[in-house]
Amino acid sequence: MARSEVPASVADAVGPVVDSADLVLEDLEFLVQGKQTIVRVTVDLPDHKHGAVSLESIAQVSRELSKTLDAVRSLDPDYTLEVSSPGTSRPLTQERHFRRNLGRLVDVRLMDGTRFTERLVDVEDANAVFETRGIVEISSIRKARVEVELSRAEAASDSDFVDIAGTDSDRTQDSED
Repeated sequence: MARSEVPASVADAVGPVVDSADLVLEDLEFLVQGKQTIVRVTVDLPDHKHGAVSLESIAQVSRELSKTLDAVRSLDPDYTLEVSSPGTSRPLTQERHFRRNLGRLVDVRLMDGTRFTERLVDVEDANAVFETRGIVEISSIRKARVEVELSRAEAASDSDFVDIAGTDSDRTQDSED
């Protein structure tokens, strides 16, 4: 699928909708293949928020973007809209990416070829601070990605999670008579 330059009318329409949802526009792609047009929008939480973008937020901004893009005359009316969040496989390329991943284990390759995997403990003045390595200038990092830690997930207790559908204590088990 060919990635085309994002038409200004699409970019101008997407930005304000994402901003009004209190999200950050991480990426905007415009893909065209034959008669098929895809507008792919990637959103993230702003720096001051922790956690991940909720499915509810994705759905809400998706609905608003769809309404807004339907009014863009230069966009093929049969376009497909895809809205997502970056996920853990996203490369960390900006200071805000590092800030959003404080406390996570990060696999880092420096410009000089050095490679290490350490916990990110702070981000200050365009520097990433790692647990034992200390301060590393973000501009000296060639590639960085979050390492998924399954052992940390296993160590989590039920109290670490929020029940979004209601409390489990309200549920009863069926009994056999």
